[in-house]
Amino acid sequence: MNSESGSATVWVLGMCVALVIFASAAISASALASADTAFQGSVDRAALGAADILVGVSAGTPCLYAQELLRREGFSLTACDVAHSSVRIQAEASRVGFTWSRKARAGVINGGAQ
Repeated sequence: MNSESGSATVWVLGMCVALVIFASAAISASALASADTAFQGSVDRAALGAADILVGVSAGTPCLYAQELLRREGFSLTACDVAHSSVRIQAEASRVGFTWSRKARAGVINGGAQ
């Protein structure tokens, strides 16, 4: 009998395993990219809403608003700095074992709207 009998089956099986691993990694990376986009949008909305409160467009407390908005969307506020007519927000996200942060700033800065 030939000593290489069945080697093609092993080779094909190995390629299938590699393909599944690659596809899983690609799907995970896509999910993280999507989560990061949603996270940055939430941080931006938190900063803009807090700035609206700060300049009198809406009622409330800027940092409490940002904290509640981020909490509702599954993220956590790590810093909120109110200076003159602007607000800086920093938040943290944690998904599938990864933790990262994003920042946003909104309000009237140096005499111009941002």
